[in-house]
Amino acid sequence: MKQSMNDFLRRVSSALIAELKEQPLFVKRLLPDIVTPKWNTRVFPAVRDRRVDFYFAGGKLFSYRKGAGFSTHRKYASVLKGIAGDYVTEAKLKDALVVTDFIDGYKQIKANCAMYSGVEASGVSDICRRSSFAACSDHVVALDVEVSFSGNDTAWDNEADRQREHRGANWVNRPDLLLYNTRNRTLRFQEAKHYSNPELWASPGKKPQVAEQLERYRKLLGSAKVRERIVTAYGEYIESVNALFDLQLPAPAVVEEDAVLYVFGYDAKQATRISDLLLGNKHLAGYRLRKRGNTSDRGAAASTLWQKVQTL
Repeated sequence: MKQSMNDFLRRVSSALIAELKEQPLFVKRLLPDIVTPKWNTRVFPAVRDRRVDFYFAGGKLFSYRKGAGFSTHRKYASVLKGIAGDYVTEAKLKDALVVTDFIDGYKQIKANCAMYSGVEASGVSDICRRSSFAACSDHVVALDVEVSFSGNDTAWDNEADRQREHRGANWVNRPDLLLYNTRNRTLRFQEAKHYSNPELWASPGKKPQVAEQLERYRKLLGSAKVRERIVTAYGEYIESVNALFDLQLPAPAVVEEDAVLYVFGYDAKQATRISDLLLGNKHLAGYRLRKRGNTSDRGAAASTLWQKVQTL
């Protein structure tokens, strides 16, 4: 599917930033969770075209547009008050109160958002939360997530939607993660795959689906004009987040021409299968790989993932 980069935009107006900074939901709930030192409760912000998205635990918690305010998915916003425990009886439902304010329902909306996340989205979210550009002092940070080169920045509602899009006829070029090395001002896209993802595996003699994915990224990023457009867009992105969060991130200068396949979430026995089946058949020859079974603690930090990338 041929895609244009003309609508690949990452910027918000100064008016939107000023308006957002006055919103009680942002000031009282989101901002404290964006800059908190507790990574596991962090919210990850991302700039789109005339919109700011806020992610948590693999889902899009809120979006904000100038004049329209905040929005969230209806399944996250289903919050009842006055009911103890996890289960609701018909009798209890009669006495329940529906939350009509995002600030009041914020804690439960976050919990609802986390409930719908699959293992792959959760793994990407852990990197974003540990290494968020808005809260991390490392020189390599997570800068963006679910990067759609088509300009369609709609977040997947769940893991099933994610898999359907990857396998559909109208496949969208959407790397899972964008890392940014602030020292050498270099952008790197990563395609994340949990060990359990069937796109990593194929019948003997056949290419896994992930090979087709990496080839699409290679063709796109191989264009100097595309790379120039991406650098420009993320220069505007950084200008926006610097103003919104009082940061001093440098503008990017370079985007790498190949995305990195990031395989994670496996044990020592499963690592053998990766070597024998995923790498041994040479279908990924020439592509770049970063694999890490243990993603706890520093294993999920962007600075760790930037290192030890191998070309197959």
